[in-house]
Amino acid sequence: MFIHASLSEAEVAALLDQMLPTEISFGKGQSRKGSLVLARPAQVRFLPGVGVRLSCRGQFTWRFGLGLGPLTIGMKRLQLLLSPVVERTRAGWSLAFRMRIEDAEFDMVPAFIERSAVDILNQALIDNKIALRWDYQEALTRSFDLSEWLQPIETMTITTTEASVRVLDRELQFDLPLHFAVQRKVSTPVPPVLPNPR
Repeated sequence: MFIHASLSEAEVAALLDQMLPTEISFGKGQSRKGSLVLARPAQVRFLPGVGVRLSCRGQFTWRFGLGLGPLTIGMKRLQLLLSPVVERTRAGWSLAFRMRIEDAEFDMVPAFIERSAVDILNQALIDNKIALRWDYQEALTRSFDLSEWLQPIETMTITTTEASVRVLDRELQFDLPLHFAVQRKVSTPVPPVLPNPR
């Protein structure tokens, strides 16, 4: 059995509008290297076969060390690509949207420094495994106790495995398999069915 889910470009844009503004932290406590603030979306576009492109303003803060305090730079324009992928984690199968900055324009920063700053941010996104993630296998796996009504059945379990995701012109599609299994009490006999009267 499969569940087919789809989100339109407008629905994804509305969802991102609710999520933003937000701050992405690179590390915690004393090990925190910096952060990236994303402002409200200016534009959301689907790129078929690639992902979702988000355009917004932003702010970049980074600790470069050498006894210097954190440096904060405004971003006039930030172009972020969200690439959907189905992958396996410790929690099981998950749907993740990996992030990569495609382009950015900083406030009062030369172009050659902009490129270095984008490289630093993209490496931080990779190193910190930053992604929008839904552990769907963990969320959807459920067991139901049926023993009170159905004997000798104990439980019915619903679970899922590897799904598929794709981005089309105006639609993001997610196809999810569902698997059902019934557990029976082997030692409990079932009363015999009476034969049909002749």
